[in-house]
Amino acid sequence: MQLYIRDVAASAGPRPVRELKGFQKVLLQPGESRDVTFIISGRELGYYDTKGHWLVEPGKFQVWICRDSASGNPADF
Repeated sequence: MQLYIRDVAASAGPRPVRELKGFQKVLLQPGESRDVTFIISGRELGYYDTKGHWLVEPGKFQVWICRDSASGNPADF
């Protein structure tokens, strides 16, 4: 599974629509399911601005937990 995050309202300008911030390799047998947990911290939410400063800002974010970069529906927080 893959974790993608989007910072919708970054003050330093537009951010990528989906940034890969984590992944876990999960092997399943047919019909099997498993819980996957990701911890989201300032490390996953921050970015470097154009002057090289690390920023972690409050605001609206979207998150996807999906099998690839083209699938899944976002959740907002």
